[in-house]
Amino acid sequence: MNMKNKIKFLNFDYIPEIDDLLEEGYIIVENPTTLSNVPDGEYLIRGDKKDHANEYYVINNMWILISTTTKDNGHYYCRAGTYQLFPNLPEKDWKQLNKVWTKLSPYWKRAVAGRNHYMEIRKIRRNIKKDFLSFNKECWVAE
Repeated sequence: MNMKNKIKFLNFDYIPEIDDLLEEGYIIVENPTTLSNVPDGEYLIRGDKKDHANEYYVINNMWILISTTTKDNGHYYCRAGTYQLFPNLPEKDWKQLNKVWTKLSPYWKRAVAGRNHYMEIRKIRRNIKKDFLSFNKECWVAE
């Protein structure tokens, strides 16, 4: 399997316990790639079947299947935003694509929806950081 542009890595914010994942019904699978000793994290692998993608947790080189998504469901759009599965275009081009949404092909609709989701995630993260820093500043001033 050619892994170019097929595997996307997302670092863990926290490392889940393997026992907890198995209790929730997730299963340990064989390594679906030719790669070994990959870093712990969350992986999205596209293209094992047409229009499908699988999500895995890798903990201590154990691959745990989390979900299977298709391009037809909304979860794919969320993952497209999380893993940045959209082309790198200038901001003005994205604005133009948003204006002509109804005329876009399914590929570009997914790309635009994924990027819009990514921008929302980015905005939320920035606001959280900004609020945290202002809260920290207020705490230091109060002392």
